[in-house]
Amino acid sequence: KDGLKFSDNSSVSAGDVVYSANQAKSSKLYSKRLQNVSSVSQDGNKKIVFSLKREDQKFANCLDFPVVKNNTAQYKGGHPTGSGRYKLSGTSGSPSLVYNILWNPNKKPKFSKIPLVTTPAEEAIITSVKTGSVAMMFSDLSDGEIGGIGATTEPVNLNNLVYLGINANKGVLKDAEFRQAISYAIDQNTVLSKGFVGRGVATYLPYNPLMNIGEELSDKYFIGYSETKANKLLDELGYEKRNAGGIRLDKNKPIELNLLINKQNNYKKMTATGLQAMLKEVGIGVNIISEDKFSSFTSKVNQKKFDLYLGETKLLNNMDITEFFTSSALSVGITKKSTLLEAYKKYQNKSEKYSYFAKEFSEQAPFVPLLFRSGIVAYNNNIKTDIISTPSDIFYNITDWK
Repeated sequence: KDGLKFSDNSSVSAGDVVYSANQAKSSKLYSKRLQNVSSVSQDGNKKIVFSLKREDQKFANCLDFPVVKNNTAQYKGGHPTGSGRYKLSGTSGSPSLVYNILWNPNKKPKFSKIPLVTTPAEEAIITSVKTGSVAMMFSDLSDGEIGGIGATTEPVNLNNLVYLGINANKGVLKDAEFRQAISYAIDQNTVLSKGFVGRGVATYLPYNPLMNIGEELSDKYFIGYSETKANKLLDELGYEKRNAGGIRLDKNKPIELNLLINKQNNYKKMTATGLQAMLKEVGIGVNIISEDKFSSFTSKVNQKKFDLYLGETKLLNNMDITEFFTSSALSVGITKKSTLLEAYKKYQNKSEKYSYFAKEFSEQAPFVPLLFRSGIVAYNNNIKTDIISTPSDIFYNITDWK
């Protein structure tokens, strides 16, 4: 674009973007989304070239890092020169954000100066929103629902995939048709409404339904909820006999699976109980194993000490699930003979549509996608405008707030 300016009135150049991209690549916050970048260079004054290590047709979705002026990111005791809506002003003891008129000379936002305050914990922020001393707060609800906010809330759609992990190396779970039966037995919409109190969007595939997939997918490409199909598969596998409690028998032993969860998350505790009831309806027994600490939970997942586990992975904006094939913890449902990675690569290099991968995924049922959950923004009555937030920009329409 022509006419782009930094807050110090200098022009934004392709060199500044290349510098910023390289800074982002080495930063804690942005490095993961740019891990597929092998190099960044400029082609003339207007064009920037990103060279990738592997094909990724949705890579452009990851280009949401901030652009700062060349050689300003490493100021000692200072801060980079940016080009955004606001610029940092004031002293370290009393900082504020001041509207950057060069961002849009024709815009005159009501909130031209925003004082910044430090609060020690989320509970203190909630209290500050209630009293009006803080205008707005964001929570990704990573620990579950927040009670007693007493303010207007709006959802923020996240790319946090909640799923049921399956250990495909153990017993009956080695059979893809048994894993399919588990998928058929689970009602994702009920998991969303009862386990996550509606905070998110249900999904049958590891792709956020709120993002454009590029084609319409009929139900022949994914496993939807059907107790009938689950029971039919389990009967055909030879598990027709049940004990007095209704649990199916495998060689006269009840099929009982251990479901590992992190006890600290209220959403996941409620979800685990719901999954237990759903699987019992088709004759699969589930014992819930609760770990008090998240570190203990992840340790058991990494050591594969589970049959099932309730997991969550934050996907990038390009919806890349390569980590499910490369991480030893996440790839437990993907067998050595799996052709799933090849199918995914064909989607990534555009030789096949997503439906090709989706069909393969549903046939192998390596894990059960449940939902993409959401966070919230909460704001007090001093703000009369509906707040719009995105994962990449929580303050998306801040210049329109009244």
